[in-house]
Amino acid sequence: MKKSLFRRDGMAGKYLQLAVLFTGLLGYLSGPTFGTAQAASLDMPPPTKDADALAVAYDCLASLARYSRGSKALLGRAKADGDELLSMATVDGNKRTGWPYIQRTTEESKKCGQAGALDAFGDGTCNPPETPYMLQTGYAVACLAQLNIATGDVRYLQVARKALSDSWSLGSAVTGCQDCFYYWYSYHANDLNRFVRNPNVAMGLGLAWMFAATGEAIYRERALAIAKAEHHEIQAGNAGYFGIDDPKYKANPKFEAQRIENHVPHQVKGLKDISKLTGNAQALGDAKSEMDSFLYCRNDRCRPGNCKAWAAPPSCQATATIAPCILADQGDPYQSLCEVVLKELPRLNAFQIFLLDSASGKEGLITR
Repeated sequence: MKKSLFRRDGMAGKYLQLAVLFTGLLGYLSGPTFGTAQAASLDMPPPTKDADALAVAYDCLASLARYSRGSKALLGRAKADGDELLSMATVDGNKRTGWPYIQRTTEESKKCGQAGALDAFGDGTCNPPETPYMLQTGYAVACLAQLNIATGDVRYLQVARKALSDSWSLGSAVTGCQDCFYYWYSYHANDLNRFVRNPNVAMGLGLAWMFAATGEAIYRERALAIAKAEHHEIQAGNAGYFGIDDPKYKANPKFEAQRIENHVPHQVKGLKDISKLTGNAQALGDAKSEMDSFLYCRNDRCRPGNCKAWAAPPSCQATATIAPCILADQGDPYQSLCEVVLKELPRLNAFQIFLLDSASGKEGLITR
C-alpha cells in the first residue's frame, strides 16, 4: 500500500495539512513552483551528521532553497552548514584549497594502503585523503556563495574565492572547442586529463553562483565555458558519463556514449542555474535536451525496470528519480513526471529538496 503524502496522526497532522495548503498557495502565487511539489518538500530531514563535505553542501543548499521559499528559520541551519564547510576545507600538497571526498574504509579502499585514500578510476593510482575533488568543491562553493548573498558574511566568499583561484588552471579546453572549459576530476596529478561531466558542471554551478554573489565577469565567463563544453558533448552525440576527451571514452566511444548513469541531475541542475544566473538561453535548452535523452532512453543501461538507473520508475525511490522536478517549472512532461515521483516519496532527502525547491536565481535569498 502506498503511503499518503498527507497522512499524519492527531493535531500535528491537521497543522501539517494546513501548512501544506498554505505553502502550496504561496507557491502558486509566486509562479515557478507548484503546490504538490512544495507540499512534498515541507518536511526537512534531520540536520546531517555526515562528515562528508558533499552531504553538508547538499544540506546547506536544501536549507537555502527552503529559506528562499519563506522558511526563514532555516537560514540558521544553512549558516551552520556553511561554517562546517569552512572547517572542512582541505589543503593539498601544493597548498591548494578545496573540499575532499570521504573514502569509507572497505576491502577495496584498503588496497591504497592509506586510510582515506581513493583510487578514483580503479587504475591503481591512489589520491591521498586531503585531495580536493571538483564535485565536492563545486557544491561547497555554491553553498558559500549563496550564503554570502543571504547574509553578507564575507568569510564565505573569501574561502570560496580561494578555492576557485587555486583550481582555476586544473582543466583544459576540449577537442574541437577552444572556447570550452573542462575541469579535471580532482586536484591530483593522477586525475590529469580525466574528463567527467557531472563534476565539471558542478564547478559551473559554483562559478555561476559566485558571479551572482560578486558580479565579477571572470566567473560568468568560466561558467559559460563549462556550459559550452556540455553543449559540445551533446553535439557529439555523447549521452554518457565520461567526456569525449577522456581516455575511457576514447577506448570505446560507442559504448561510453550510451553509458547512461544517475549523474544527470547534477548536469541538468547546473545548466539550469548557469542559464538563469548568466542569462544564457542555450544552457537551459541543453538542460532540457539532456533530460529528454535520459527520460526516453531505452537501452540496457537505463531501461525502466532497472532500479540502478536514474530513469527507473518512482517506486525505486532512488535520489535521481526526482530529476524531472528540476524542470517542473518548464511545464510538461517534466511537471507531470515530477508529480508522479512525489506521490511515491513521502520524505525527501536534502539533495532532492535542493533539486525540487531551489529557484536557480537570487530571488528570495536577499532579504536583509
